[in-house]
Amino acid sequence: MATGKKCENSPCDCVPADGSKYCSAYCEGAGERTEVVCRCGHPGCKGDITTA
Repeated sequence: MATGKKCENSPCDCVPADGSKYCSAYCEGAGERTEVVCRCGHPGCKGDITTA
């Protein structure tokens, strides 16, 4: 995960693996939905306000 780009899921601030637009299956499944909270499950994701 060293690409330096942000996950395409708007509230998520994680970095996806090289060649991917999303950091997780959750974020990829979010697709075109507009979300306010990210639930990708990665520790430290600032978009997951439930663990902040």
